[in-house]
Amino acid sequence: MTSKYTTKTSKIQPARNNITITQIKQEIEKEWRFFPPFLAPALSMPQVLHNLWHQTIFAYLKNPLPALFKEKLFVYLSRLSSTPYFIVCHSCTLYSLGMTGAEIAQLLQLSLPQTQTDLEADLKILNRHTSPHHNWQPNSTVETSLLRSIAFLFAKPHQAEYIRLVVRQFLGAAKYSHLMALLSYIKACHQWTDNYPEISYKQDSRVKLSLAPLIMEEPSITGLFNQLSSE
Repeated sequence: MTSKYTTKTSKIQPARNNITITQIKQEIEKEWRFFPPFLAPALSMPQVLHNLWHQTIFAYLKNPLPALFKEKLFVYLSRLSSTPYFIVCHSCTLYSLGMTGAEIAQLLQLSLPQTQTDLEADLKILNRHTSPHHNWQPNSTVETSLLRSIAFLFAKPHQAEYIRLVVRQFLGAAKYSHLMALLSYIKACHQWTDNYPEISYKQDSRVKLSLAPLIMEEPSITGLFNQLSSE
């Protein structure tokens, strides 16, 4: 499944003290084909921009977890952010990857577990699949249970010892490590945009390309975005 935002494979250079903003921007635009607005606050600080971009490359863009699953996680977990940037942008990416408006609306309405008791049924489902090489189907009950379990692990890591074990057993060592890298990156992204509330999704190329057709297909998306932004 291919998105309009699929990146090229390129050799990423290590951080350099003398790297310029122009060089970093060129690298970003070559790799991602546009400059994401969430990186704009770092445009006066080359080392900060370089660090943020390399986290984006290795923890997200080149992360070998399934592309759809990465985007679903970004949307679902970004309900815990104080800004709507990532919910809207990554919903648009999901649309470009082939998800329907109705499927995206369903994801936006998926409840966030508040206690371990909320996850009893989800953990039973995951425990039925003990092979670390299990490949779940998109939009399946298994995937929903995995998303909800990861959300609790993300939001309340100190209360999630058993949940962590179940998720790790389900994914296997390699996929679990890739998941941890992605979760760390998402958390860093939330902290970044929460502290730069002026960052707007309206200037993001993903939104410019996909938001209007997404809303045309599924008008309820507008209300869901507004509701989640005000929570």
